[in-house]
Amino acid sequence: MTSWNRSLAAYLLLLPVLMLSACGGSSSSSVSLTSVSVAPASVPLAVNATQQLTATGTYSDSATATITDAVWASDATAVATVSATGLVTAHAAGVAHVSATSGDKSGSATVTVSAAGPTLSSIALT
Repeated sequence: MTSWNRSLAAYLLLLPVLMLSACGGSSSSSVSLTSVSVAPASVPLAVNATQQLTATGTYSDSATATITDAVWASDATAVATVSATGLVTAHAAGVAHVSATSGDKSGSATVTVSAAGPTLSSIALT
């Protein structure tokens, strides 16, 4: 191989490296979570009823996606509790705010629990 051929081969091998370094060396971009919303946002329930909530993230590139690893919490666990998967269970009449948190972003729903209707306590046959 002549000296010229070796130089050409070296140039061709270095060309992709030079091109990558000229454009910053990386093609990755950083997308971050900008907000979390909870649906439904308003939840009317009777005592002992349940409702599945969903947390959705909005990202810096405007994309949205369901957040499956959100941390769920209720501010009034005597009224309503929420499971690790977002299932709300109503316990007593009142209002609870249920939140879903991912990183430093959170969203919430308002759960309004109404007292259960009258229950049948006995039947008399005559």
